[in-house]
Amino acid sequence: MAEEYQKRELVKALPTGTNTLGSVKVTDGTETASVNDQNILDTSSEHSLKGKTILYNSGNALNSTTVLRTVTAGKTYYMIAANLSWTTAAANIDGSIYVGATGNIIVQGITSFKTDQQVGGGNQINIVFPHPIPVVAGVEIKVRSAGATERFFGSIIGWEE
Repeated sequence: MAEEYQKRELVKALPTGTNTLGSVKVTDGTETASVNDQNILDTSSEHSLKGKTILYNSGNALNSTTVLRTVTAGKTYYMIAANLSWTTAAANIDGSIYVGATGNIIVQGITSFKTDQQVGGGNQINIVFPHPIPVVAGVEIKVRSAGATERFFGSIIGWEE
């Protein structure tokens, strides 16, 4: 026997004009949105930076790979930003910031060089993620340079919990 459900509207319309509701809580059962103490609708309180210790890691690589961070055992690292920068000395050398295996690239840069370009011209890529990228315990986040003439500098920002 099939179960039957009935939809019932239990919401009463607000009267016209300006209305003060008091407190409002909206939820879909998995995430809650509520009005905070500054009267701002807060939809992502679980990823709020309030009370978190922000961690900044940086390093560089020249024809090598350098570990920027190894996620602490029993923790998850939440990456909120990454920066990759380099100076140009040759064309078509790539560098990247990646998580775990080499193919898990977060940000990648490829050098370009023209005969009329000044050697040492700088480039950079800055990314701020709209939602933190979780990285599990024990995983390394690295910066890589694929050429002997290009030093790539990487930095990441996030927190662990």
